[in-house]
Amino acid sequence: MRLQKIVINRRCNQACVYCTVCRDDNEELAHSAEQRIRAAADEAEFLVLTGGEPTLVDHLPELVQAAKASRSGSRSVALETNATLIDDSFATELRRVGLDVARVKLPGFHSAVDLGTRDPGGFRRTVAGLRALARAGVAVELVAPIVRSSISLLPSLPEELVSTFGTEHGVRAIVANVPLDARDHQELVAYPEAVDCLLELEARARLAQIPVRLDDGEPIPPCVFPSYRRASRRDQLDSGGGDRQGFVRLPLCDACDARERCPGLAEQYVRTRRAHDVIPLRSTPSLPAVPTVEQTSERAARSLVTREVRTDGESRHVIRLSFHCDQACHFCFVPTFLPPPSDEAIRDAIDEAAAAGATVVFSGGEPTLHPGLATYIGLARAGRGPQLETNALGIASLEDAQQLKLAGLRRAVVSLHGSSREISDGITRAPGTFARTVRGLDHLCEASIEVVVRTVVCTQNVADLSTLVELVSNRWPSARIELRLAVASEHSSLDGTRVRYAELAPRIVSASSSARRLGVGLDLEDVLDELPLCLVPEPMTRTAASKRTDSSSGPRVKVAACARCTVESRCAGLS
Repeated sequence: MRLQKIVINRRCNQACVYCTVCRDDNEELAHSAEQRIRAAADEAEFLVLTGGEPTLVDHLPELVQAAKASRSGSRSVALETNATLIDDSFATELRRVGLDVARVKLPGFHSAVDLGTRDPGGFRRTVAGLRALARAGVAVELVAPIVRSSISLLPSLPEELVSTFGTEHGVRAIVANVPLDARDHQELVAYPEAVDCLLELEARARLAQIPVRLDDGEPIPPCVFPSYRRASRRDQLDSGGGDRQGFVRLPLCDACDARERCPGLAEQYVRTRRAHDVIPLRSTPSLPAVPTVEQTSERAARSLVTREVRTDGESRHVIRLSFHCDQACHFCFVPTFLPPPSDEAIRDAIDEAAAAGATVVFSGGEPTLHPGLATYIGLARAGRGPQLETNALGIASLEDAQQLKLAGLRRAVVSLHGSSREISDGITRAPGTFARTVRGLDHLCEASIEVVVRTVVCTQNVADLSTLVELVSNRWPSARIELRLAVASEHSSLDGTRVRYAELAPRIVSASSSARRLGVGLDLEDVLDELPLCLVPEPMTRTAASKRTDSSSGPRVKVAACARCTVESRCAGLS
């Protein structure tokens, strides 16, 4: 087991209406804590010390030290706490003995949370504890239960956090959960209402650049989420997790593609919510098995670098500085739930690319969210020079662009999916970011950095392509445009947003004509590669056929008529 929680006490200085854990301490529990920690550390990579409220235990530093001192498999030690008893000296001592992460319960950033914790002044003391942990260098994850008394407070948590602490708040993630039981059952909310709150929280957290994830210990069925989120939610459930004690399935669950991973509904959920609040599972796309959120370190290491060889022979290593993003495009293939790579891992990847003579492309998620971006660009300046794949939201000023230019950035590939706020913000699901991307493009061009505008073609923007070409021509005449076609992936669900071939063909012909007339470079290679040769627009057939082989990427099928086609050997068929 890679993660284990160790309960070191049951007593708590709060009495949350949504908690059922707090009770009188058991002497045997306290006396056996260190022994249980050492036993767990021999098997677990992540150890979480929890309670009750663990900071009430006098010898907590010794317990943290015991967890950290065990064999190297237990390098990460976390503490679940309300932080109300943590001051500067306590936080410093915990960090000194090896505490890596404090998981601080905070269902909202407002004194009204004291009504739910039944601890007058508790919110103020928690905020003080957060400050102390940040100053001591302990990473913080906020644990946010979605319950009746806090559901209206939770969505504003990210912006209130930044408003109070600034960007140096020390919070690396918000972990939401939906309690299955509570002292007061009126505190419990049904999944549909909880998901609405969660999605609003995620949208606001993206703007504050704080990742949000669900506690995988309390799985919510993927079918409860909007259709565009079901594939990614299913992706975070444990492979083989469908067989789990304490859960029940509804009749329709047997026909669901998620049944191998999804255990259904917790029995406690069914007992404490009204039956009509339970939404039956619907079929979701079949996806490969992946680890749970808590088991993602190896997955993150594998996803750090993608090695490519382009058609012109250029070798490229795409290094993902972060898997988090401040936009939420429905066609994104990046597993945004993965933890960020370490500085050491990034530097090793840069060294590997240099040894291979490969061009380094810094990507994400969104790489400008990483504070070390300019430093890494400087380390990768050898060869053809490093490149950047970005939405340009982090290029907020000309000085930002000039700093990257000075560090050695050669080319920036900027995602812009529409010529207007309505189209672009609708696709990225991040209101207000179209204007910021446009300003970022302005700054990159002013800094004389080579710019490529990358647009992923989907139903929302296919009619806008010619207008987008005109925008680029008028505003960034030195930039080129690269069109990609939205495709379903392991981490995305297109849900009707993929363009029909019959609609796509005339639109790319029109965009190509506009680009030639305006003198704008337009790269259609990726789009043409996705089309079977019989559906490639006539003016582009010769170019596409000359480059096509039967090894085109992605799963393809061929129909009976394909056998009679003269270019069948060079066409991969229909995707």
